[in-house]
Amino acid sequence: LDVLIIGAGPHALTLASLLSNPLSLRVVDSYGEWTALWESQFTALNIPHLRSHTLVHTDPLNKKALQEFVLRQNRSAELHTLPDQVYILDENAFFNDMRLGRKERKRLNITTTLKKSLSFSLPGTKLSVDFFKDQVVVATGPTRAQMANIPSWVKGIGESYPEERLQHTVHLMVCEAGQRVMVVGGGLTSAHVVSIALQQGASHVTWVMRKHLQLKQFDVGDVESLVGRYSHVEHGIKMDGQAYLRQFYNERSLHKRLAMIRRARKGGAVTPEAYVHLRPFIQSGQVDVKTYCEVTEISWCYRSQAWSLSLSTGHHWTGDKIWLATGCKLDVRQDPLLSEVMKEFPIQAIDGWPCISESLQWAEECPLYLMGQYTALQVGPHAINLAGAQAAGMRIAKDIIYRQQQDGTEVSELSGEKPKTEEYIQQMRGLLWL
Repeated sequence: LDVLIIGAGPHALTLASLLSNPLSLRVVDSYGEWTALWESQFTALNIPHLRSHTLVHTDPLNKKALQEFVLRQNRSAELHTLPDQVYILDENAFFNDMRLGRKERKRLNITTTLKKSLSFSLPGTKLSVDFFKDQVVVATGPTRAQMANIPSWVKGIGESYPEERLQHTVHLMVCEAGQRVMVVGGGLTSAHVVSIALQQGASHVTWVMRKHLQLKQFDVGDVESLVGRYSHVEHGIKMDGQAYLRQFYNERSLHKRLAMIRRARKGGAVTPEAYVHLRPFIQSGQVDVKTYCEVTEISWCYRSQAWSLSLSTGHHWTGDKIWLATGCKLDVRQDPLLSEVMKEFPIQAIDGWPCISESLQWAEECPLYLMGQYTALQVGPHAINLAGAQAAGMRIAKDIIYRQQQDGTEVSELSGEKPKTEEYIQQMRGLLWL
């Protein structure tokens, strides 16, 4: 076994596509199937399509694979265009499509490489690292229940309450007809959750967010504005996309990189399509949007079986259920999988973001690589998205294959290489930051 990949989501599938030909792989995932969690989350949140540029998918070996698939299946009518952009409408994202997956499954030999693992301990000791001998890649992301971002006011609730009355979106959201629901959060997930409450018959939904309701098509930017010829004023970036990437990769201070990431992503946003769907309910008063608002006091009344909340805007709310669409916290020191690795191989972390190498390796003496949001300090603001999966996959594959070719020879000089800025920019050309 050359490489063990933990996780079977889009990031893991992208990396497996790059490594499966020259190397022997084993992929472990608690679901035992490719993109199972991804698809279940799409279903649970009633997300009808993947917002993605046609060049962004999980086949890094052929950027036109999605376009070719659309033509081959005569499904061009499902492509929708925006100014300088293309995104996909499909009940199942194309890269999850069974017809598209045959070639990938054959190439990846899924029957022998993908294994179900209900619990898995990463190398937290030298013994287990020696057991694997070669490389381990974590491509899971901080989306587990233990990493849910729970507001501080929840922890201050003094009364015991039924668990189903206050839940985070990492769990299944269910309400009964006629119930009053509060949704906390201002991102796209919160909009989907508001929609779910309405579909399930909620009599009224109160939508609470700390900032204004921000409408934005994509998390970070569009095709050209961040990676192309236009300046991107919306995110406060007064330079074209390539110049922004060049500044990011040339910036040696990881603290400054983190500031650039936060400025580029600029908090949660709702797509215009999602807002148009909810606007009639907002106008009728069935959905009450409270911006620049936070919960200041909360209590559970056992007798009336209802919540009683005070809000920072001076309003008071009484209702049946509270749903938290507040995302997951990113802190490598508290991550159930990676906290033990941190103890055995301590590295610097900035606000929970791990300071890994440019090749996305944990540390030179630890044969562990990361993918997804944890790689943002090296990959950039798009690390969590599909474009980031391609960028991270190419870095990891290149480094692992190089080390395999060295066949045990000294490779520590890799850590002293100059930043490959132009190579990283080239990897991002034509890709959306989703």
